[in-house]
Amino acid sequence: MMKIKALMVGFIGANCYIIEFDDKSIALIDPGDEGEKILKEFDGGKLKWILLTHGHADHIMAVNMLKEKFDPKIIASINEKEIIENPELNLSRQFGISYSVKADLYIQEGIIKLDNHDITILETPGHTPGSVIYIIGNYMFTGDTLFKDSIGRMDLPGGDKDSMKKTLRRLSEIEADYIVLPGHGPSTSLKREQKNNPYFISFL
Repeated sequence: MMKIKALMVGFIGANCYIIEFDDKSIALIDPGDEGEKILKEFDGGKLKWILLTHGHADHIMAVNMLKEKFDPKIIASINEKEIIENPELNLSRQFGISYSVKADLYIQEGIIKLDNHDITILETPGHTPGSVIYIIGNYMFTGDTLFKDSIGRMDLPGGDKDSMKKTLRRLSEIEADYIVLPGHGPSTSLKREQKNNPYFISFL
């Protein structure tokens, strides 16, 4: 069992997800900014992990503050290492801030365990080279790969249309109907997006 809270953080309005497992351990997905706002939602749980779907500034800007305060393990794709560590590539410098993050664990596709909790990782390049989707139970945390009725931009550093096409093709073949929790905007479901998202239709 787990509880999931969604917070919109930062001036771009990115979604940060707080996952509290039944043992009161907490995983954060994409703490993009406003660390103090995020802290108010912990309800006494222990922050143990920060999972990054990708490395753009609007998804990482509270990481270092939370790392300093709680020392959680920071997890990101090995293919995103250069982006999260480089202010030019993660776009923070464009906003007048030179910000970088270093992960404690650089991961690839597969299953990892956070204590006794299984996390499935799908590599989904297109928005960035190291974009990943995390699947936890019946929930799919898609970052800026997949939104309700849309997908992530491909005109930013590391974006690639051909890679996005392959990613969407792969997502279109998943039979399970996950609840999709994206990096921006409202939640949706994978089956709904497979049927109605115009990019699934035009890209495939």
